[in-house]
Amino acid sequence: MRVKVVVFDYDGTLTPALHEDGTLSSKLAEIKEIGVILGIATGRSLESLRGNIGDKLDFFDFTIAENGAVIVSEKLGLREVFKPEYWDKVVEKFVEEGLGYNIGEVRIGISEEDLEKARRVAEEFPGKVKIVKVTPDYFNAIPSNVNKARALLKVLERLGVEPAKVAFIGDGENDVEIAEICGFSAAVANASEKLKNKVKYVCKREDGEGVIEFLDFFMLRSIGEKVCKE
Repeated sequence: MRVKVVVFDYDGTLTPALHEDGTLSSKLAEIKEIGVILGIATGRSLESLRGNIGDKLDFFDFTIAENGAVIVSEKLGLREVFKPEYWDKVVEKFVEEGLGYNIGEVRIGISEEDLEKARRVAEEFPGKVKIVKVTPDYFNAIPSNVNKARALLKVLERLGVEPAKVAFIGDGENDVEIAEICGFSAAVANASEKLKNKVKYVCKREDGEGVIEFLDFFMLRSIGEKVCKE
């Protein structure tokens, strides 16, 4: 089954190769030229992502930010924010506890040193707040029903594409749900073991170099073949 959409995590996956010699950008351009839709799914806010990659963000057809809490696509005319009514009270409590140093439209950034304190605050909102690891030493507090997979399904609904025709590559524990719904999934070599145990292909190389490996192995050698689940 031919892949129609490829989605990439950002930190620990597209980085740092997307910023460097252009090899990754060139390979992304190759698959975009044959009609494949490209997306990013990240724990970062849109502002942070834009600050890191600038105009290169426009190369992607859609962005899933804040671990699925925010979806933006000019191409699809789509901008959605999954923010429950109670979330302002959650943010207020985190700020009161000195944990409001990195707040996006929805997600609350948490450093590793504040993790236990953040978990205690989350427990004050049973079933409403979850804390996810986005990098080895950084976490996000988000609504319990938010994840990258849910956001991707929203995008795919707009595109009219089945999840079986989507490929994904990432590195973190917060990538597990999205990897599970895609027809083909991969993890870079530096990925969490939890993600590696869920994907169909584990790269030999790390971060952006692993993405290049993934694109060589999958998109350039196998596009059009039955590498996705039926």
